[in-house]
Amino acid sequence: MKDYKQEIEQTRVGCLGSSDARLVAQIATLGNVPKSAYERLAVLKGLKEHVSYPNAAMRFGDMIENEIFDFLKVKNNDYVSNPLWESKKYSRSNFRAISHPDFVYEDESKKTIFVYEVKASKYDFNQVRQEYKCQLYWHYQFANELAKEKGKNWKHKVYLVHYLTAGIEDFDTHEFDTNRLVVK
Repeated sequence: MKDYKQEIEQTRVGCLGSSDARLVAQIATLGNVPKSAYERLAVLKGLKEHVSYPNAAMRFGDMIENEIFDFLKVKNNDYVSNPLWESKKYSRSNFRAISHPDFVYEDESKKTIFVYEVKASKYDFNQVRQEYKCQLYWHYQFANELAKEKGKNWKHKVYLVHYLTAGIEDFDTHEFDTNRLVVK
């Protein structure tokens, strides 16, 4: 497992992260904790151990994320992969609110923080955007907080990077294809 993935796994206890954004939205909408959230909240509180079972699709998604990051780094060495952001605004005494966006670039000349979330999926871009809108909004809120800390002229932009996997027969032998990539 890559070092950044180990850090992400370690923050499952004591932290709510962007992958928990949908859970947080459900609680806010329902006004109570749905049963589907019990296990995740038990991990958050340290009452249950988080177990990760990366399958072929998850490993493929990590490979795609790394391919894209390597491509970006060639063009601009200032991109950062999976930084750990902690919100002062949303953290509480009994948990930390964190975000691990896939890539971040802070452009000093444009005073803009660019945030990218990568998803590899067999579904089209609009379906993926709908599926992950809570996570994208989470990143947006954290980038907004960071931009305000940097100064009043700073802005932020959040992008969804989608790699279409429909039609791929074997994840282990597939080669990265930029024609399958959409960034919006």
